[in-house]
Amino acid sequence: MTKKQKTSEFNWLQLSYKEALFTLRASYQIILDILNTIGSLDFCYSNNLINKSYIIHSNIVSEILKLKEFAKLKKEAPALFDGLMSNLSDIMDFWDDMKEKYYRFFDLIEKECILENVEEIQIPKDLQEYWDGIKKILTFYKRHCLYLEKQQFEETDKEREEIKKSKHLLYKNSKGDYVYNSQVIDVPTSTEYYKVFDTICSGDDQDGFISYEDIEKGLVSRSMLQAEDNKTRNKRVNNAISNHQGFFRYAKIKNKPLKNRTLDGKKLIKIIRGKGVKLNNPQIA
Repeated sequence: MTKKQKTSEFNWLQLSYKEALFTLRASYQIILDILNTIGSLDFCYSNNLINKSYIIHSNIVSEILKLKEFAKLKKEAPALFDGLMSNLSDIMDFWDDMKEKYYRFFDLIEKECILENVEEIQIPKDLQEYWDGIKKILTFYKRHCLYLEKQQFEETDKEREEIKKSKHLLYKNSKGDYVYNSQVIDVPTSTEYYKVFDTICSGDDQDGFISYEDIEKGLVSRSMLQAEDNKTRNKRVNNAISNHQGFFRYAKIKNKPLKNRTLDGKKLIKIIRGKGVKLNNPQIA
């Protein structure tokens, strides 16, 4: 069969029974590989090459089963689809229910091949390369679907996390900007006071407390030099969040200074003398 010939135009009568049986098994195996690959995935995307391969081999199987020698086998065949759906993920809706029937029919084909010693037929090289190519495409397709599925779940988790954070007065959005009361804070991010503020807001204590020691570790991880002693360490943290020379002097919202206050007038970041600081970040939604 040439590339330009359609399966419906090919004269299947010119094949011997063994040749037709061999072709039936090979094409049906590809159909199973395609359906099983698509049906086993939780996430699928449309692929025209796989779609075209499915249609071609479905037509080949249908044409061979029309031959009178295959009348008995045809009675056992499951309903074959006229063509794969435009969205491959739709197969998941019925594949689990159809799988057993499809594989049962393949077992019948295999038994007939054994009776007729079909294994002795020499496979044309170009045909074998084509079948191997389809298998490689399916392997790549499956890996790519799994990658996309993982990526989708990761994005969903990020969205959930951002929605959770956005319910607080202060949070960091997906772009890396800090948001206060739904307004983006405008502040230079390469400064020492920003890095102190970022470290404080990144703490995982439920009460919002973070020690001077942990702030120091966070600053070092943000490419800042370690303080010479505890007094110097504590002083630079306190200065960084002061209203006079630190974050709350330079941070702005719509060109207005950001105040170190919550909506009800409490301090947003409170210094716990000798210990560290506490972030007061209440839920607002």
